[in-house]
Amino acid sequence: MKKQLTFLLILLISIYAFSQETQYEDVIYLKNGSVIRGMIIEQIPDSTLKIQTPNKSVLMFKYDEIQKIAKEEIFQQTEPKSQTGQQLSGEIPSYIKERGFEATIDILSGYEFHYAEAVIGIQANFGYRIIPQIYVGSGLGVERYLDLEETHMPIFFTFRFDFINSRITPFFSTNIGYAVAWIDDFEVDNYGGFMIEPGIGVRFNFSKNFGMNISTTFKYQKLTGSFYTYNYYNHNIYYWEIDDNFNVLVFKIGFSF
Repeated sequence: MKKQLTFLLILLISIYAFSQETQYEDVIYLKNGSVIRGMIIEQIPDSTLKIQTPNKSVLMFKYDEIQKIAKEEIFQQTEPKSQTGQQLSGEIPSYIKERGFEATIDILSGYEFHYAEAVIGIQANFGYRIIPQIYVGSGLGVERYLDLEETHMPIFFTFRFDFINSRITPFFSTNIGYAVAWIDDFEVDNYGGFMIEPGIGVRFNFSKNFGMNISTTFKYQKLTGSFYTYNYYNHNIYYWEIDDNFNVLVFKIGFSF
């Protein structure tokens, strides 16, 4: 009898230990930030992959959408979610364009600290989204410094990084380039210089191809040039050099499409 009880006890302990053995699941990390958990049921090398999620949905992805594939311990069986907490059921929602051409038009107003004056303007940007998080492009603008009666035309390259794939997407951006300028009632030779404009903002995504941007940037603009005026009374021409540094806090609102 004691042998039977001992055997039964050993059997129960073995069954319990086996039931507590660590289990693993396949995990797919996508380039758009989503994480899919389940069991891979089909792989076509360099083409597509199918995974069955815990709720029995079957999802298919192209290999160029996948960042990495891993096998991880199962802590609890739940509906698959993206990193933003969005439920995934048969289809992964994407609120920003995965890749492709994109354009942005911004209307801006700002305050220049050195001359203590208001600035208004418009910028247009055209480029390409390489992956959902990264956009590169180029643009130009027209900006008017009201009290100085001075007009700038910046030409620049743009880099933008979108932090998350959601309906409300915070982003970092920077414009780097060169600007030329004109001053009313003065003749100017080669009035221009380097500019850099880093900033942060938020885009409200109405669809993958259309969104509204609200952002703030700090712009540093260096302008150097030669000026001259003609005195009609004594018929003299007066020359001087100018070296300006502009520091502008800028607020923008615009649309991406």
